[in-house]
Amino acid sequence: MKNIRHQFPLLKNYKDLVYLDNAATTQKPQSVIKTVTQFYQRQNANVHRGAYKLSDTSSRLYLQAHKTIADFIDAREDEIIFNSGATEGINTLAYSLCKDIDSKSNVVITQMEHHSNLIPWAEMAKRKGFGLRVIPFDHQSQALDLDALDTLIDENTKVVSIIHVSNVLGVISPVDAIIKRARAVGAYTIIDACQSVAHMPLSMKALDCDFCVFSGHKIYGPTGIGVLYGKRALLSKMDPFMYGGGMVGMLTDDSIAWNDLPMKFEAGTPNIAGAIGLAAAVEFLQEIGMDVVKEHSISLTKYAVEALGSVSGVRLYASSAQRMGVLPLSVTGVHSHDVASVFDSENIAVRSGQHCATPIVRSFTEEGIVRASVAVYNDEKDIDRLIIALEKVKKMFKV
Repeated sequence: MKNIRHQFPLLKNYKDLVYLDNAATTQKPQSVIKTVTQFYQRQNANVHRGAYKLSDTSSRLYLQAHKTIADFIDAREDEIIFNSGATEGINTLAYSLCKDIDSKSNVVITQMEHHSNLIPWAEMAKRKGFGLRVIPFDHQSQALDLDALDTLIDENTKVVSIIHVSNVLGVISPVDAIIKRARAVGAYTIIDACQSVAHMPLSMKALDCDFCVFSGHKIYGPTGIGVLYGKRALLSKMDPFMYGGGMVGMLTDDSIAWNDLPMKFEAGTPNIAGAIGLAAAVEFLQEIGMDVVKEHSISLTKYAVEALGSVSGVRLYASSAQRMGVLPLSVTGVHSHDVASVFDSENIAVRSGQHCATPIVRSFTEEGIVRASVAVYNDEKDIDRLIIALEKVKKMFKV
C-alpha cells in the first residue's frame, strides 16, 4: 500500500498535494490511463456487427469488460449494464419500475440519500401520485432508524432504494435488515453503492438486492462510465429507458423485439473506452485485493477519527457511527467554504457545502459540512497534514 501513490501520475506531478476529495472522484492509476490511451491509439472502432478485425477487437474488449465487472461484484455477465453513471442507472430504474405504480403505492428511500437517489423518485411520485417515504437518520444512535421500518415499508411499498455508504457521513447503512424487510412485502430493492464499492468487497449474490448502481470514476476508473446491475429475471421483464441502435433484436413495421441482455439497455454507441478503462480500474483493485483495501480504509478512517477528536473547536459529525472512508467536519464559527479555502492554500483538497445531499446535511447544520474522504493512496501523513491545516484555520479565525 505504501507504494501505491507512485502509480498515480497526477499525484506524482503534484508531490505536495494531499488529495482528500475521493468521495467526489478518485485519481486514476497509470494502468487505467494507459488502457484508455491504447484503445484510442490502437483499437478504436465501434462495437457489434463490424465485419472487420478492428471492430472484432473492440467488441471483444467491450464484452470482456462486462465479465470483469461481473466477476468483481459476483454477478452474471448479462446482468451488467454500462451507462454514464449511477445517476443514469437510478433514473433508468425510476422510469422502468414506476410505469405501473398507482397512487395507493409508495417508494421508500432514506434521509441520507444523494440527490441522484432522491430527485428521480420525488419526480416520479409527483407525476404518478404515489407516496415517497423516508427512513430517518437517528441522531442519538447515529444510524438509520430501523424501528421505523415496519411502519414505512408495508404491503403497498413497491421500491426500496437506499444508499450503502453515505457520501456525507460515511455511515454504513444496515442494508441486510432493510432488504429483508422489503423482501417480506415483495418490494424491489436498489442499492446505491457509489461510496462502498471502492472500499469493500461486494457480492450481489450475498446482498441479494434486485438492483445496484455505481459510478466508475469513484473507483479509479474514467468519468462518464457507470454500472447498473440487475437480476437477470427482472431485467428481462423491464422496459428500457433509452431507445436507439443496438438494442433491437427484431424490427418490423408493427412490432419491436428487444435485443438480448445487456444490449437491451445499452442503446446507441456505448462509452467503449470508458468501459474498458473501468475494467482496468477493477483489475487494479483486484491486484491489491479488496480485503486489503477494506482494511486500509477501516484503519485510516479510525486513525482520522481519533486524530480529529483531539482537536478542540472541531466537530466530527456522527463521530461514533460505524463509518468508512468519509470524514465530515466543521470548525466552530467558520463557514465550510472558508475552511476548504484555507485547506487549499495548504495544498489539501477537500469538498465543502451540501454535497448533493441536502436533507441529511441540514439535519446537522445550515452552514454546510467540510468533507474529507480517503482512498488507497492516502495514509496517516495526509491526516496529519489535515490536522495541521485545521490549526491554521483556528488561528486565522480566532477559534
